[in-house]
Amino acid sequence: MQSAMAGKTKQYDNLVTETVSRGAFSITVTDNGELDSLQNITLTNRVEKPTTILSIVLEGTAVQAPVVSEIEGEVSAIQTRAEKEQVITVRRAPVVAQMPGLLLYIQPQSTEHYVHLGDNTKLSVEIGDRVKVGEYLAADVVCELDSADYREKAKQQQIELTQAIAALQQASDNVEIQRAQNESDIAAAELAIELAGLSLTEYKEGDFLQLQNELNGKIQLAQVELITAEEFYQFTKRISKKGYRTQNEVEAARFSVTKAEIALKDAKQKLNVLEKYTSKGELAKRSADAKETILELKRVERKASAALSQYQSDYQARKLTAEVEQDKYDRLVQQIEVCTLRAPQEGQVVYAKPNSRSREVFTIEEGASVRERQAIIKLPDMTQMKVEAGIHESRISMVRTELPVRIRVEAYPSEIFHGVVATVSSVPTPGRWPNMDLKEYPITIRLTDSLEKIRRLKPGLTAQIEILVKQRSDVLQVPVQSVISIGERRVAFVVGDKGPERRDLEIGESSDTAVEILKGVKEGEQVVMNPRTHFADQIQELEAEEKAAETASEGEIAAADAANKKPQAEKKKAQPQGRRGAGGNPSAFFKRMDKNGDGKLTADELPGQMKQSFSKFDADGDGSITQAEFAKAASKMGGGRQ
Repeated sequence: MQSAMAGKTKQYDNLVTETVSRGAFSITVTDNGELDSLQNITLTNRVEKPTTILSIVLEGTAVQAPVVSEIEGEVSAIQTRAEKEQVITVRRAPVVAQMPGLLLYIQPQSTEHYVHLGDNTKLSVEIGDRVKVGEYLAADVVCELDSADYREKAKQQQIELTQAIAALQQASDNVEIQRAQNESDIAAAELAIELAGLSLTEYKEGDFLQLQNELNGKIQLAQVELITAEEFYQFTKRISKKGYRTQNEVEAARFSVTKAEIALKDAKQKLNVLEKYTSKGELAKRSADAKETILELKRVERKASAALSQYQSDYQARKLTAEVEQDKYDRLVQQIEVCTLRAPQEGQVVYAKPNSRSREVFTIEEGASVRERQAIIKLPDMTQMKVEAGIHESRISMVRTELPVRIRVEAYPSEIFHGVVATVSSVPTPGRWPNMDLKEYPITIRLTDSLEKIRRLKPGLTAQIEILVKQRSDVLQVPVQSVISIGERRVAFVVGDKGPERRDLEIGESSDTAVEILKGVKEGEQVVMNPRTHFADQIQELEAEEKAAETASEGEIAAADAANKKPQAEKKKAQPQGRRGAGGNPSAFFKRMDKNGDGKLTADELPGQMKQSFSKFDADGDGSITQAEFAKAASKMGGGRQ
């Protein structure tokens, strides 16, 4: 942007001058860029192997946006309503909602999608197809790639997939059969454990007690019989003496006693055998049987687990095989699908061209061979445009997003377009030969003009951009060509009544065309526009003086810092070398040390050795050194006085 300069150019002794003016001051960044679509979609070849273009629409063909499904459901109807117009009906499945005490049946919803049949429009679905939200129902086909090889492979792969699915189903059935067998075997083993436990309990709490009670009863009965036999035997013996019983009857009574004693002894012996041997053996046997059934259950469980694991492993292997075969088939189907390139948005077909940095040469046409990921078609959205430019690293700090931009397009030189900075890259683009060290930061500018105005533009047009960084009013300014930079000094040559004279300037902000003046010239004065051409000798003297002053000042600071680190005796010896010679510039040295720019120096602002000599510089003792005090003290030191 050119700054507002109110003055008029005039000739004065062959000098081109410009009037110092006060007015609006704009800080801008200008550069060149290229127009492109903001929504620029590139259709690339996604076929994995090189393939051939079977058909492609002509470059410049206008295509329409695709028709996508608004709901998830099933294509229930495809009807022709008018010439070149079809309606695709997608029906959502019915919904059954259950509430406490109530069952709701929600009728299925249907959505109609209108399709305008252009020259390249093709339907992507058939009646009965399931579709998701956003899935293409119809779209303009812009390119067809050769898919014959993939279609043949897909047929063979479908056979492999069918066999893999059948093997997977068989493996799944084997798992279920083995699982049922395992449940049956484990249930039988658990039943055997329960029966063995019952048998052990039956003997301990039933059979053993019953036998024990029977033997105890026999012992009690034998004891009674023995007592009875003994009493009868004694009675028989007493009455036999009186002659009432014979000797044979006495012997018979004695035999009955002996018999009763034997019966009692036999019963006691059987009870002893039962309690000490028979019961313990039976308990040990039945306990062992119970433990064996528990071990048998573990063996059955392990055997069942091993058999089931084997079938499950086989199932997992068959499952993985089926998944691999399914992936292969899906990949082939996907490759067949990507052989058809559909327009994802409204736009104009532009054939892709190789990158300017690429050495690749190819032509987009029917029969041409294309590799994977090769760009084939670009679809720029002509309703949204942008300008892409690169800003030099010296000016990128001035640029930020949302700054307004004025744009001039070479195709419409008398018209100004408008935009805003949309993006600013944080990474520069690498330089290209021969400017390998050139660093430019890419930026994107979004055009904000009306749709009617933007539609006139086309991608690829050259544009000049002017980014408005800052704008102020009532600023004293001069053309940037009139200001000379000599070190830290800014100088201008002003033409007065007595001729041109040199002025030191104090400047503020600057733009590509003008410099803000804080001090040095006044409004209405005339500044020379080409000072280096007419005042080359004076400028060379100034540059030499500034260079000498800078060298002397740097030497003085270095000497003072070095002297501050030495013993006092060495300081005095080194002191003459630390003084400024005749070629030094005390004024420049003073300004370098005056960090806060208040025109005075404090002890904290002095380097090294000079801090110790602060009192010698501070002539009036007010705690600060003015420029006059500094120049006077420096002059004395330069003359050899302390």
